[in-house]
Amino acid sequence: MKVVRRIDIPCGQTYLFELEDRGLLECGDVFMAREHRYGERPYRFSDFDAPADSNKRVMTICSMSGCPVGCRFCASSRTFRRNLTSAEIFAQVQAMVDLGGPL
Repeated sequence: MKVVRRIDIPCGQTYLFELEDRGLLECGDVFMAREHRYGERPYRFSDFDAPADSNKRVMTICSMSGCPVGCRFCASSRTFRRNLTSAEIFAQVQAMVDLGGPL
């Protein structure tokens, strides 16, 4: 698995990975926003005034190459190839830990 693109955003990073069979995966490694008041977080990137709380890390990983659902708004729609192996799923997490911000 190799990194095709990394995009740094105020609260973390997003990645585009390429599998050995040339399938593409889009993943995210973000830190939750600091709460302004208890229970309230900013939900727009422009609202982030400082790096987020590194104790609240969230990773989005893929379990399939493509998606069989076909939502019109999604870049993965109608491109289902296959389910990922457990090694490929773990490799996403390991890559984001190695390339991302502090734990």
